[in-house]
Amino acid sequence: MPFSRLSVLLASSALVSLSAYADTATEPGEQNPYTLLSTIVVTGSSEAVDEVAGSVSFLTDADLSAQAQSDIQRVLRVVPGVNIQEEDGYGLRPNIGLRGSGSDRSSRIVLMEDGVPISPAPYASPSAYYFPTTARMSAVEVTKGPAAILYGPRTTGGALNLFSTPVPTEMSGFAQAFFGTNDRQRVHAWTGGRADVGAGWQLGGLVEVFTDETDGFKELDNGGPTGFDADDLMLKLGAYKSDGPMPQSVELKYQTREETSNETYLGLTLQDFQADPYRRYDASADDTFRGENELFQLTHKIEFSPTLNLTTIAYHHDFARNWYKLQGISADGSGASGDTGISSILADPVTYAAEYSLATGATSLDNSIVYRANRRAYYSEGLQTTLSWQTQFGGLDHDLTIGVRVHEDEEDRFQEEDAYRLEGGRLILTAAGAAGSNANRVSSGEAVALFVQDRVTLDRLTVTAGARFEDYELTREDFSTADPTRAAGPTRIRTLDDQVVVPGLSALYELNDDLTLLAGVHRGFAIASPGATEADAEESVNWEAGGRFSKDGVDVEAIAFFNDYSNLLGTCTA
Repeated sequence: MPFSRLSVLLASSALVSLSAYADTATEPGEQNPYTLLSTIVVTGSSEAVDEVAGSVSFLTDADLSAQAQSDIQRVLRVVPGVNIQEEDGYGLRPNIGLRGSGSDRSSRIVLMEDGVPISPAPYASPSAYYFPTTARMSAVEVTKGPAAILYGPRTTGGALNLFSTPVPTEMSGFAQAFFGTNDRQRVHAWTGGRADVGAGWQLGGLVEVFTDETDGFKELDNGGPTGFDADDLMLKLGAYKSDGPMPQSVELKYQTREETSNETYLGLTLQDFQADPYRRYDASADDTFRGENELFQLTHKIEFSPTLNLTTIAYHHDFARNWYKLQGISADGSGASGDTGISSILADPVTYAAEYSLATGATSLDNSIVYRANRRAYYSEGLQTTLSWQTQFGGLDHDLTIGVRVHEDEEDRFQEEDAYRLEGGRLILTAAGAAGSNANRVSSGEAVALFVQDRVTLDRLTVTAGARFEDYELTREDFSTADPTRAAGPTRIRTLDDQVVVPGLSALYELNDDLTLLAGVHRGFAIASPGATEADAEESVNWEAGGRFSKDGVDVEAIAFFNDYSNLLGTCTA
């Protein structure tokens, strides 16, 4: 790849660091910055990974700072068992899979931010057209194997949990700016801290901003933009009591992001790609993705005793997007009723020579270029609470975790198609489609999930047994495309409901001070889409075994896994 076309940030960067908040691993006696979430996550620190009987990777703030990446797919290249499929070159719509679970828009794994499901609609429509801003994260946890049944609903591959910047214990701040090729500009800054207010309580807060923009590395034939502009804001406000009887904390988090990206589904013919892989045809000049989200999260943690604590989280997440993009081309000007799909045109530009000519900028008839407004609105909300209890009975040490989550989400799909004339490399609207005339439907999901896990320790042996119970119902309501107000009600209603138990068992044995052996088995599970009334859930039995070696600063981990599917769900894109 020519150096001038690199989309990475150059060394021409400015960095101001007012506080290195979590640049190193937590020292003994030092407060873990993620203690508010310690009950509901598998690890919460790099040290805790060694205590898990399974494959878990924890990237600290120091790890993320060393990479200085805003693309989660590049960050995760250091984690074993991760499958990645590039799409736009910037990681705006990442495709992440774990242990071969499938990577299409990260829909086959559990995505979380601060322990909360963060996919637009985790049950009804999990494809991650929204993904949290990676560069503002302070840690990343990747969980695979039996440990992943703590998270749901999809347990086949595993879970990805992102930790946002914690409220610092003292007033501090951070600022960083990068400048690079293609007019790339990235700015990240936060400030916050805590102050004593009496009776053992502290009040604290954090303000964090992140902006990222670029002109893009592709080149439209008409010279138009191919980059993106994204702005992110996060606010946290909390009250914290770490001493005295029943220490507790309560924290409110608000996060919002706006993104405008000039992205397209239109590719190139093989011959054009070989000549210039960064070229973009004029017919995609108006392809634009616009998205906006708002997240509210209220977290409360109380320690009834040093061995008994309860964490409760209430959350609400809204996301709306419209990917307005080229759908097809009709050389005879018949519009959407007679258009040829862009994949067919690029696969066979000889048969579709007339359509290919229009895609590459030839003047067209009215209604020849068809655009679709892929407009969708999502929400997800829920309440989850987790009890953690360390105790002894039966002559053994037990670390018991019990959790419950009540959740609902929805995808509202409301789409239309417009037709254009292409002239002089510019698109001119010639026929506007009626709102909702292409797609008019609502998919929703309701679920109750229960989780119990007991980690039993006897000398050098630790055995962890757990199970997750999911009771869910998915509904799809189809409305007439001639009824944009939906006043007549749905024309068809489809439902899918099921109850499933997902057990897991793992063992960890310290052979000596340097070598630890581990093994585990758990049930893999993934739900079908709301419209699939007859589809069974995906099921598998997943095995893993391996070991960890650590001596004189050398750390090695090797784990073999085998997923035995009895029913496999897939997506046909033909």
